[in-house]
Amino acid sequence: MVLAERPMGESSVVLTAYVRELGLASILAKGAKKPGSPLIALTQPLSLVELILTEGRSFRYLSRGKLLRAHHGIRRDYPRLIAASLLQEVLLKTLQEGWYHPRIYELIKKTLVFLEKEEDPKVFLAAFLIKYISFMGYRPKFAEGADGGFLFPLQGRGPGENCFLTQVEYDTLITLLKGPYEELERLQAPPALIERFIALLTAYIQFHMDCSPIQSLQLF
Repeated sequence: MVLAERPMGESSVVLTAYVRELGLASILAKGAKKPGSPLIALTQPLSLVELILTEGRSFRYLSRGKLLRAHHGIRRDYPRLIAASLLQEVLLKTLQEGWYHPRIYELIKKTLVFLEKEEDPKVFLAAFLIKYISFMGYRPKFAEGADGGFLFPLQGRGPGENCFLTQVEYDTLITLLKGPYEELERLQAPPALIERFIALLTAYIQFHMDCSPIQSLQLF
């Protein structure tokens, strides 16, 4: 799964991709920008690709490959694109080169499919965020509030730094965490609540996973 690309020299591109067998990896596509290069279709961010790589001293090199899914529907729709942009930014800022988790690859792959096809991509972005931080070992620990409901540990510094969730809001968040995407298609949740979850989870990631501010959140 291609997450980002940057130019190298006049005609080459360095890809940052999450590879099923390798985790996060840097890959050099030599000559990809040359006219008629068959590699150019394999370098677009958000694309699902099958790559044949060769090992070099400093880089893995892209020899050839196959485009499996371009996700054009995401690029053509602004709400879907900004949801995918936040997903990309979270991954690029929290994953280390060579770190691999088998469930993360499948989570990214499936999330992009649902971001592209479903009416409300924000539901699946929120589901991605809570599932991702749980897979990474940072699942939030909720405490019961004094007047019922639950406290979301926004920064992990005691009750004053938490955010209160009603029982219904808590149940919705747990559904996003545990529910398969196919069931989330039928989730009935106010758009404002989903946006609140995205903001809370992004703030949680920034603090607990020690990453710089997620700039894409400003686009919502």
